[in-house]
Amino acid sequence: MEKIEELRQTYIQPLLNRQETFEPQGFEHFIRREGAYLYDGDKPWRFMSVNLPSALYNSDGGNDDKWLRISPFEVEDQMKTVAAMGGECVRVFVLSVRMENESVIRHIYGPSQFDELMFRDFDLLLAYANKYKVRLIVPLINIWQSMGSNFDFDRWCGGDGTAYSFYHNPHTREKYKELLHYLFNRVNVYTGVRYKDDRAIAIWELGNELNHPLIEAPVEPDASCNYETRIGQTGGSMADEWAMDISAFIKKEAPNHLTMNGAQYDPTPAVLHDPNMDIIVLHYCWPLGFGSVPCSKTKITLEEFLEAKKAFIYGEFDPAHEINEGFLKECRENPLISGALAWSLRGHDKRGGYLCHNDFGYPSLRWPGFDNGMPDERERLLSIRETSYRMRGEEPPAILPPDPPTLLPIATPHAISFRGAVGADHYRIERAETPNGPWTLVDGEVQDCQYPFYEPFDDKGAAMDRDIYYRVTAIGLGGESAPGNVMPFIAAHPLIADMEEEIIGDLFVDECNGLEKLYQIENPEHICVAKSGSYHQYSFNSFVFSGPVAMTYRSAIDMQDCFVHIGWQGEGWRALTLEVSRDGEHFVPAAASLRDYGECDGRHFGRLEAFPLPAGIRFLKIRVQPALELETLEVSRVEYTGGLVYED
Repeated sequence: MEKIEELRQTYIQPLLNRQETFEPQGFEHFIRREGAYLYDGDKPWRFMSVNLPSALYNSDGGNDDKWLRISPFEVEDQMKTVAAMGGECVRVFVLSVRMENESVIRHIYGPSQFDELMFRDFDLLLAYANKYKVRLIVPLINIWQSMGSNFDFDRWCGGDGTAYSFYHNPHTREKYKELLHYLFNRVNVYTGVRYKDDRAIAIWELGNELNHPLIEAPVEPDASCNYETRIGQTGGSMADEWAMDISAFIKKEAPNHLTMNGAQYDPTPAVLHDPNMDIIVLHYCWPLGFGSVPCSKTKITLEEFLEAKKAFIYGEFDPAHEINEGFLKECRENPLISGALAWSLRGHDKRGGYLCHNDFGYPSLRWPGFDNGMPDERERLLSIRETSYRMRGEEPPAILPPDPPTLLPIATPHAISFRGAVGADHYRIERAETPNGPWTLVDGEVQDCQYPFYEPFDDKGAAMDRDIYYRVTAIGLGGESAPGNVMPFIAAHPLIADMEEEIIGDLFVDECNGLEKLYQIENPEHICVAKSGSYHQYSFNSFVFSGPVAMTYRSAIDMQDCFVHIGWQGEGWRALTLEVSRDGEHFVPAAASLRDYGECDGRHFGRLEAFPLPAGIRFLKIRVQPALELETLEVSRVEYTGGLVYED
């Protein structure tokens, strides 16, 4: 036990004990508007940057509280990334709202019911934003169901969950203002600053893509993927009165912050000329008069922004298709473009690798860009960085070397994980027989971007019968870091593996990009790997089937739950069943339920979930049987709480 405690104090405790104090404010001025222009003090404020959907929470964390909450490492990594890109400003994502039949952690559970832990994560984001000099645009509520929506908020307030009710129900309006009052007057536990006094908050956006046409009677919320039904009409909108009332409320409660309308397409005349609305936002629709990205969904012109004395921010643009020299030139040279934000970028995962999402059929952006993502990802990111500096009249500075990466506890040399460093292109892994060396190169070209989610490094040449010490160095565009922390594999003391849960947990994920993670497979000739449909938000490959298949996973420790993400048409999901076993020989059906996330382009996406599992379960079998519409079934991701067993 003395040896174990020594290991903990020397190698584990430094990772757990890091505490940081923050200065109350990182900025001298609030951002302000004069006419159609934004200013930081007396200096024009303009930027090109990114959306960070995982800055407030892990938007791809599924239904597990442990993964939904963003970690301090992940928050700081994202702020450091934006600072390295010269972004100066980011747009985070909405406050989450608990949906019907949910039990997971959210910011909002109902009228005046808020989660302190989730808001403490918001506190930490603001603290790091001030530290790294990054301003925030905060959209308040979502129209889409992914993290709960305005419809869910209305239901919690006693409404019928329609757009009409959300905008016109007096009780819902009252409770929404109570939410905003709480938000603006919350005191940050890390800095002691009220949100309404925090200069890192530049803009409160009324919501995300709140596009509702002119409707005078209750209607069901449109849950389809057809944006056309939600385009704001130039003659007026059911949301106009709500938007003007809420913008006036924000100006009263948080007068130092700016307001942005929060729609996706053209604003209505009422919103465009609202004196309490500072900024108009568009998504994927470049205004007429700019010209490089023509869009049939918009009719607003450059002159209208000027006449209305409203600043313009391009809130979301597609970096795969909209970054070209004409677009970049307009952003650099046209002072009416206050900001442009690419959708979207993810930072490093606390377990290793990157947080990830499927954006436009590619992995979300990852700084400094890699060959296995969006075409020319690095060139596009460097263009965003250069343009942001040019927009504020500055010469882009040299890119700095990355900080040292952090090795995580090592249970086996065949699964070595480390937290990546901002700006690192690749890493050098070394091993030694003592903690002080001499060091032997294991691999000098390790990248942490090969998989959408966490995938450990396998030191195939390691001897398992002796102690081994490892260290990792990051190499980036600006040079290389100092070597990171030393972490041992102690052959005689496997208990160190139990300490891993304190830092990274034990979530296993199969991204279905190959059969290597399967313990056993029956009828492998009936399974192949294909590219996922766009409805899989965080998966890029899927298993597809031409006949009956049984796929078995084996865990090193007891499984607690399992989730199988699928896409299907019609009744195709019924072809799939889950079975579990303690010994790998005697399987019984798992009590699984289907969570249908909705339909898009004629296909459903969702998952089969079984939790909690009986005690002692070590094997999961996914059985695909011949059934109607089997050819439409895809398995895009398998996850369970447990541990992968590597075959000898």
